[in-house]
Amino acid sequence: MGNGITSFKSVLASAGMPVLPGAGVAGVPSTGKVFFVDSGLGSDNHGGRSPKRAFATLDKAIGMCAASSGDVIYVMEGHAETIASATGCLVDVVGVKIIGLGAGRARPTFTLSATTSIIAMSADDCSIENCVFVAGVSAIVKGIFVTGDDCTVANCEFNFSTTAFDFIRAIDIASANRVKAFGNIIIAENAIVGAGSGIAVHDSDDAVIQGNSFSGNFGSACVNVLGTVTHNIYISGNRGRNDDK
Repeated sequence: MGNGITSFKSVLASAGMPVLPGAGVAGVPSTGKVFFVDSGLGSDNHGGRSPKRAFATLDKAIGMCAASSGDVIYVMEGHAETIASATGCLVDVVGVKIIGLGAGRARPTFTLSATTSIIAMSADDCSIENCVFVAGVSAIVKGIFVTGDDCTVANCEFNFSTTAFDFIRAIDIASANRVKAFGNIIIAENAIVGAGSGIAVHDSDDAVIQGNSFSGNFGSACVNVLGTVTHNIYISGNRGRNDDK
């Protein structure tokens, strides 16, 4: 294209295999299968292997992935999905990479609609990148709950839908080693005093919490390191802001 901007369609290779800009947090291409998720055009009765035949939900796409195979899920621009329970979205297949497409408000948005709603990352070596997670009710216990080793949450945004809706913990890392959380934006509105944390790390070793931005009133801490068996946490380059007067 003459303006130097490459369209989405132009980066799809022939045979249906996407060669998309930004291979994700690992920075390398994948040789696994590629699936697409799109709430607008998708259906969980589709095959999910192209944008025109995308799945409608992220959980369906994860369930179609194979463990330790390098499978990648692209969540399309404008995707909007509600997670209504603790089992509504289970990242439970080893090695799956989830990448949101788009920028700003066009990024995929997941609204957690119950206090127990979570994105549960229980499998090792998984990643979530460039997605928006919204608290749709008050005092959601956990946004992304990471219990798998070597997982990554990168360049995501955690926000709220209206006054008094919030996450008690936006990212909760529990008994998981070598987890990375970087480049995320976490915006609190009315955190539960004494419990509110942007990122909580407990009973975990060698986590990297780097380059995240925090805004709002966190009842406990922007980054809260807990537990007597938590070791070697690397915290660097994070920024916090509180405009509450």
